[in-house]
Amino acid sequence: MATAAWAANAMHAPIELVHAIELPSNLEKHDFSGYFAIDAPEAVLEDRVRLDEMQNRVLVDEGHRLLDAAADAIRNDGVAQISQRLFQGTISEH
Repeated sequence: MATAAWAANAMHAPIELVHAIELPSNLEKHDFSGYFAIDAPEAVLEDRVRLDEMQNRVLVDEGHRLLDAAADAIRNDGVAQISQRLFQGTISEH
């Protein structure tokens, strides 16, 4: 990060920090259709949805903390113009 901060200061340029949250590869490849029996209690399906939502929130929160820590470090190196972007999926998708 010190090199990026040095370059930004030398060129009077901003720095953009980018972090991408990718889906775990094991979830991308699974087909969950038929995973739950047709007569499975709706509560089981709702629990799965809640779990997925919680996992996503944790990943997003961790991503924001990572970006904030990097921005603080770069700001301490004298760069004033710092932007942050958090993506879900790969960077190539955005």
